[in-house]
Amino acid sequence: MLQELTFRPLDLVHRSLVESYTMEGEDGNCDLSFANLYGWQFLYGTECAELDEHLLFRFKVDGKWTYLSPIPKGKEWNEERYVAIIEAIRRDAAREVGKEYALVVTSERVKSVLCRHFGGEYELKTERDYSDYLYRRDTLQYFAGKKLQSRRNHINRFKKSYPEYEYRKLSVGEGMSCLALAEKWAERKGKDEERMMYDNERRMMLRIINNWNSVGITGGGIYVKGKMIGFCLGAPINHSTYDICIEKGDTEYDGVYPVICQEYVRHLPERYEWINREEDLGIDGLRQSKKSYGPDHLLVKYTAHPK
Repeated sequence: MLQELTFRPLDLVHRSLVESYTMEGEDGNCDLSFANLYGWQFLYGTECAELDEHLLFRFKVDGKWTYLSPIPKGKEWNEERYVAIIEAIRRDAAREVGKEYALVVTSERVKSVLCRHFGGEYELKTERDYSDYLYRRDTLQYFAGKKLQSRRNHINRFKKSYPEYEYRKLSVGEGMSCLALAEKWAERKGKDEERMMYDNERRMMLRIINNWNSVGITGGGIYVKGKMIGFCLGAPINHSTYDICIEKGDTEYDGVYPVICQEYVRHLPERYEWINREEDLGIDGLRQSKKSYGPDHLLVKYTAHPK
């Protein structure tokens, strides 16, 4: 039997450990970019542990512990060892929280392992609202084809209306401009629930902006006559997948969203073939918008709850 898990609160010092697993892995889950892990740690109390060359995370959702699928080191897969790690999670949960916990599953392979080895012990639920949208890089660079004609139309109208627009790679010095634009965006959100969501997002933005280099983010901004009207902040998830963590635009400028997305993706290193634009949270407008950008597929997430 493996030793017991020892979880520690996630901090900046854990970036090299985390990325030694994630960057060589194949899991494109947006929750695994270090910028997201660290940025949202204040809200979820995220903790990490390492056991038998597997990396593990746990965090609290509505006061209940949730574990992410263990991440093996490198690209090799050993099902027997993986099952042993799941057993270690089950012991940790029994010791810490009893049966009130969940396991987030982000691949069909892990789902099949749970079904084969623990089939009658978990209830699996598809989390459609939290499934990630994955796009081919070329899709967002060119918006080619009939299905994406409307996106190209928005881009063309923007470029015709604002021929002097400029794309700039951002550094930490522009972080406060990003926050100011995000605040303007939030002022248009009248519902208390949406405002609370933004307050949490703003705190997340502050954490990653204040630790720009330490968390490994990149940024890009669209400027018209020297004024920032749109920006993206993102970070790598693995060796071939990049996560757009935050994307905001001033909608008084028609087409700003597809333009900032296109420009940001164009300026990423060529090795990133996939772009994760994260989940839609079940918000109708956001779901339609993400669909309209031509996703290749959804990274479906499941939660496994003990019966």
